Amino acid sequence: MDPRLQPFLEKYGVQYEMFVKKGRATSNIVEVRSAIITEMHLTGMSWADMIAITGLSNGTIQRLSKGKRNPIVKKKISDNMARMCASRKGEVKPWFSDLLRKLWGDGHFDFHKGRIRPSWECAKLRASFTDARRKHLSHVRTYLWKTPSYRDSLLQYHRSEEQRRYRSMAQSKRLVENPSLYHRGMGCFMDVSKCSNGSRIWVRSQAEKRAVLKLELDDNVVQYQYEYRFEHEDRWFIPDFIVHYTDQISMVEVKPAWVVRQGIQARKLQIYEAHATANGWGFEIWTQI
Repeated sequence: MDPRLQPFLEKYGVQYEMFVKKGRATSNIVEVRSAIITEMHLTGMSWADMIAITGLSNGTIQRLSKGKRNPIVKKKISDNMARMCASRKGEVKPWFSDLLRKLWGDGHFDFHKGRIRPSWECAKLRASFTDARRKHLSHVRTYLWKTPSYRDSLLQYHRSEEQRRYRSMAQSKRLVENPSLYHRGMGCFMDVSKCSNGSRIWVRSQAEKRAVLKLELDDNVVQYQYEYRFEHEDRWFIPDFIVHYTDQISMVEVKPAWVVRQGIQARKLQIYEAHATANGWGFEIWTQI
């Protein structure tokens, strides 16, 4: 046992054998470990020192410490960065200097943004996104979203005035530069009589509004459901309509013609069609055309 650990064990009244015992620890031992590690961390002790003193793993120490980013640690990080920068001061990188000089001379200051990837890099990225990796990433994001600290910071960032202004300007620019490709969806409330969701629904675009009018006026439509939900591979999907005709049931998805033409949501549409087929329904894609 490292002698520097003994005062902490005596302070919190725990035996060394119990403190370093392998396997699932009791809640009391976990609390003691967390208190000791936090106290060490608040004194500015490094991760390496805490590992050496406590005999616990790096992952355990980082998970239990409540003293992260305290003033002493911040100062140590700042000092280390200053020393590292000073050690590389004056280092010459002619290839990088020439590249920056050319890009800045051409007026490209944010040269990383909008970089066009070579074909081999795109192919490598596409191949890496297997179904197993997509499922893993989905589980990771779902777990993180359930963590309040992560979720709150993410929402605060995306709802900030700066980000809202940036997205608004970016969308306005897209609309001006290519109005035939990007168009603004305008939602509205509609009074309906055949919809199982209720007598008044909110539709999300003018295309969906026209679809509802068509369903309401079609004598062959007995009833329809708006934004039906189903689960597939731990993800929720929401097609636009489930339509009960007099002779059959169909799933109807409303999409702009350019989305269908370019195959942007081909994978999602395949999942919709497979789900409809499994339930013995028809499947239709409606566009503004």
